[in-house]
Amino acid sequence: MNTGKLTTGVLLGIAAFWLLDAAMDAFIFQEGTFRTQVFSPTWHEVVMRSIMFVLLVIAAYAILMRNREKNAKTALHVYSKELVALAGASNDLMLITNQRDIFQEICNIIYSVFDLKMVWLGIISEDSHEVNPVAHCGDEDGYLSSIRVTWDDSPLGRGPTGTAIRTKKSIMTTVWDPSFAPWSEQARTRGYVTSLAVPLIYARDKCLGSLNFYSGETGYFTPDRIKLFQLFANQAAVAVENARLVEWLEETVQERTKTLENTNKKLQLANRELVLRRDEADAASRSKTDF
Repeated sequence: MNTGKLTTGVLLGIAAFWLLDAAMDAFIFQEGTFRTQVFSPTWHEVVMRSIMFVLLVIAAYAILMRNREKNAKTALHVYSKELVALAGASNDLMLITNQRDIFQEICNIIYSVFDLKMVWLGIISEDSHEVNPVAHCGDEDGYLSSIRVTWDDSPLGRGPTGTAIRTKKSIMTTVWDPSFAPWSEQARTRGYVTSLAVPLIYARDKCLGSLNFYSGETGYFTPDRIKLFQLFANQAAVAVENARLVEWLEETVQERTKTLENTNKKLQLANRELVLRRDEADAASRSKTDF
């Protein structure tokens, strides 16, 4: 049970008990009707009621403290479990060198560790302000194909994803927030309640895109979880950039290898041509000598 609701219920119960006790002292029931009577409690009754009230307050406070301690221990256990899971997954992530595979693995890791509705990865387009979804995991149900996200200052760029990319800061919002209006209906029909966008930052201030999280709970994105998401997003950005560099190097090597192969073919053709010309010259020289 929620600690705040429990404490409120206990305090309301105390207040209701106190009012009911006072009302029973102030009224008597006779012949089907209420009539008031003057009540003058003795000092003994006043002391006993005061002691009872204090004991009830102490009991409520004890319940509150116990639940807070229990919730704190539970939250710490969950946080530790999520941290360990992310740390292990991040190490495996650095071993992937294919961009497409690494995009999907980033989403798979997040979805397997955290209790989310859906997670998707958006990469900035090189020639526009579009944010292109490249991978997702969870209850997407056609959501990404039905929306459009940018990172400029237009209405489509003022949501959590665009703002996170533009400001290079994590942005959390609910689906009822005015800034989320362009996507609110599509999100609500799929059970999304809160959204968190974390920019993918590498080389200190360069941004690749955004990692976007959707939860069906209002209070899911706690400060501790946001810190975990930010740490993972930074590692994911480095892994993506490394994969890009590896692919670029492989493409460069392939291009240079192809260039060398073409050059070798040209040299071989030139050598054949030289051999042919030399043979023709030798033949002509022999013919001249014979003549």
